[in-house]
Amino acid sequence: MKLNLYTHVYKYINMSCKKQILCTDLYRYVQKYRPVITHEERMEFYIENGKIKDWFTASQSFYLTERIVSKYPDRPWEITNFRFLNTASYKFLETWLPRMRYCLVYISNPNLTLSLIEKNWKLFSQQISNISRHCSITPEFVAMTPFLNWQFGDRSGFVANPNFYTSELIRKKVPKRDTHDVYYKTLSLNPNATWDFILENLDKPWDWDVLSSRSDTTEEFILSHPEVEWKIIHFLRNPNISDEFIAKYAAEHYTESFDDWLCMGNVEPSRCSLIPGGESMLEYYRSNNGIRYENEEDELYGLEHGVLQSD
Repeated sequence: MKLNLYTHVYKYINMSCKKQILCTDLYRYVQKYRPVITHEERMEFYIENGKIKDWFTASQSFYLTERIVSKYPDRPWEITNFRFLNTASYKFLETWLPRMRYCLVYISNPNLTLSLIEKNWKLFSQQISNISRHCSITPEFVAMTPFLNWQFGDRSGFVANPNFYTSELIRKKVPKRDTHDVYYKTLSLNPNATWDFILENLDKPWDWDVLSSRSDTTEEFILSHPEVEWKIIHFLRNPNISDEFIAKYAAEHYTESFDDWLCMGNVEPSRCSLIPGGESMLEYYRSNNGIRYENEEDELYGLEHGVLQSD
């Protein structure tokens, strides 16, 4: 990549200036005026030129996209590590689901239709509780498939499924004592658990990581309810909350520890700096996503952390 860029600039300068220049001058010129290469382009360059050493790590890069994977389908991807699975298209899921060995967090993808679930049931049956949460699973489908060994009760994934646990049922339901904590953690994922109901039951063990990132959690609502145990780092996953709000709110209220970052999902690493201590988390991502950054030392960084192959 560098050689091609240098050659192009060299020819351009020779045609324009009609004179020879030293290699050192050319190198400095390229370093000063070279175009900015995006993380996605850099990732694609590594794959194209056989620079990836650790495919397990590279597969969980924040800058690996559906387009890149589709362009290089023969690479030894660790498919379940793809961070974009929650937003992957129907076409991508249709192609790649049969290649997966097990399923994890992409259960929430709305493009994961009932037909895809049926075609790949052997895969999803490994985590029956998780697939029970998906909005494509309906009472009618469950009634037609009793042989699939569905799990019911307060510990099941159906608690998070709005097709099963409606607002009326949620208000009437009293979980058993031994399932109390699991029930409310799972119920946090159900959009039918309204904020009115949650505020009436603040003493329950809700999953505040989930509730802080819910789409119906707005900036105005957060400011009007300081009594809530907000998880500020999960504001980064909330589409309704701006960077300006996060930075200001975190500066005044952030008290969470570094360990709280470890459960974060697909969050742009550069946004971590909005929260105090986020720079440390950015370093954590750098050493775990297989991508070098836009500076002169990033290739050495990748080699040092075992992600890239040396020439």
